[in-house]
Amino acid sequence: MRRLVTLGSAQWWYLAASLAGAVLMYFIIVAIPEWQHVYTVEVRGPQLQRCLGFTASRPTPSRMLERGTMITISSVEPDSPLGRAGIRPGDIPVGYKHGMETGFYADLEAVVDGRSVTLTIVARGDFERGSEAWRQVRVEGRRVACPIAVRLDDNLRLQSIAVDFGE
Repeated sequence: MRRLVTLGSAQWWYLAASLAGAVLMYFIIVAIPEWQHVYTVEVRGPQLQRCLGFTASRPTPSRMLERGTMITISSVEPDSPLGRAGIRPGDIPVGYKHGMETGFYADLEAVVDGRSVTLTIVARGDFERGSEAWRQVRVEGRRVACPIAVRLDDNLRLQSIAVDFGE
């Protein structure tokens, strides 16, 4: 039987380096952004909600989900930074190019770091009626110690756990 391809030592090294580079590019382009999204939404999001005094949930009507994953503000403490900015239960943060949840939580990271941000919000009722009556609200930055602790649950999913540091 005759061999179709014979590779020398240098060619094998070149092939191995090329495959390693392709795998590395895959992780840089595909896997890392996905991991960042999972971390931001599943771990950091609930922690930011506790630190900033609000809760968020994913809306269920199919019309809302047609436009991609988004979140609805479920409740807001009146004296929280979001409450003082005028965000109300039922509001939906909009206008994020690379993921509603990820972009929204990235803005909230800036708030807990002490920087003020402008959020674009639409009321859920307006959104469901097809109205794009967006409004902008300014959330004043407030340096907040927002500790994070995570663990894996029984299904090996990341789970945020509450931590009391005696604040």
